[in-house]
Amino acid sequence: MKEFARKIFQSYSSFGFAVAMILILFALTFLGTLEQVDHGLFEVQKKYFESMVLVHTFTLPVADLSLPLPLPGGYLVMALLFGNLICGGLVKIRKSKRTVGILIIHVGMIILFLGALVTFKLADHGNMFLAEGESTDEFVSYNIWNIEIAKAGGSGEVLTIPQEHFLDLQGARTRTFHSEGLPFDIEVGGYERNCEATEAVTSEGGRVADGYRLQAFPLEMQEPANVPGAYVTITDKKSDEKIEGIIWGGHKFEMSQGWVSSEPLTVRSGDDAYTIALTKKRWKVPFVVRLDDFIKDVHPGTTMASNYESEVTKLEGGQEEKIRIYMNHPLRHKGYTLFQESFQERSDGTGQKSQLAVWRNPADQWPLYSCVIMSVGLLIHMVQKLLKYMKAESKRRTA
Repeated sequence: MKEFARKIFQSYSSFGFAVAMILILFALTFLGTLEQVDHGLFEVQKKYFESMVLVHTFTLPVADLSLPLPLPGGYLVMALLFGNLICGGLVKIRKSKRTVGILIIHVGMIILFLGALVTFKLADHGNMFLAEGESTDEFVSYNIWNIEIAKAGGSGEVLTIPQEHFLDLQGARTRTFHSEGLPFDIEVGGYERNCEATEAVTSEGGRVADGYRLQAFPLEMQEPANVPGAYVTITDKKSDEKIEGIIWGGHKFEMSQGWVSSEPLTVRSGDDAYTIALTKKRWKVPFVVRLDDFIKDVHPGTTMASNYESEVTKLEGGQEEKIRIYMNHPLRHKGYTLFQESFQERSDGTGQKSQLAVWRNPADQWPLYSCVIMSVGLLIHMVQKLLKYMKAESKRRTA
C-alpha cells in the first residue's frame, strides 16, 4: 500500500503531470475562445474556467452530428496544478544551497496561485455612475441581482434575498422565503435571466400576474445587458391572503400601455406598506467620491472619443483630496481601486456621466509580490549558475 501511494505521489508531483495540466489549460482557453464568439465572455468564463467539469460539444457540419466531449474545468485543473506545484516544487525537490533559488521561485508561484484563489472567492467588482457635481459612496455589481424587501419610506431594515437562493427557480420551480421581521411570506418562481415585463393581452402564453407577464429573451452577449425578472406570491401570515405580482430589474415606461416600469412592487399589511424590488447588489466604500469635471476628447472630424477622464474629489473624515482618474492611472485607496471605465450620454442631452469601475480585491498586490519573489529566486539561481560556470572555466584554463 505504501509503495502504491509512493508511486501515486511520484506521478502527481512529476514535471510531466504539470505539463499535462498546462496543455489542458491551453485546450480550454482555445475552445473557450471559439465559443465566446457565440455565447459571450461571461458564460464562457463560468463554463470553462469556473467549473470542475464541463462538456464541450463538437459540431460536425458535414455529417450534421454533435459530439459531446467531457473535460475537466479550469477550476479543477488549476487546483491539481497548485497541488503539483507544492508536492513537486517544495516537498519532493532536494533541499540544498544549489536549489535555494528554485525553492524561492516556487514560493512566488504558489503566492500567485493563492492570489488568484482569493480574488475568485473574495473580490467584489462593479461600477459607479456620476454626473458632474454628484457624489456617492456606493458601487453596484455588473451581474449580481438581489431581491430587497423594505418598509416604504425608507424606514427600518432592508431584508435581502441573495441571488444564489433564487437563480435556479426557472420554469415551474418555486421557493418560499420566511422572515420573522416580515408580516408575510414570499414565494419566488418563474425566474428569467433576461426578460421584459409586458402587458398580457390574452391569458395564453404562460403565467400572468396582475395583468402582466415576463417575456423571455435569449441571453445577451454582454452579461450586464441581461435584465432579469421573477414572479412573486405574497401570503399574509395572519389572513392567508395571497397577492401575485412581478418584480423586474429593467427601466422602462410606456405611456401608451400606462405601465411598465422598474418601480418596486408595493404590498400592504395592516397599516404598513412594503416594497419588493429586484436590484443589483450594492456595496459601500469607506469614502465618498464626487465628480468635479468629466473631460472627453474626440478624434478630429468625428464623434468618437479619443480620451476621457474624470477629475474627482475624495472626501473622507472631513478631508478632501483632488484626484485625476484616467487610463492606467486609477484611484487606489484602502483596498479599493477605481478605474476610468467608460461614460454614458445623459438622457436629457446635457452631457455625460462618468462610468468608474470599482474593484475591492484583498489580493490586489499579490501578483506584484509574487513577481518580486520569483525575480529574486531567478537572480539567485542565475548567479549560482554563473559562478559555477566561471569556476569551471577557471579550472579548465589553469589545467
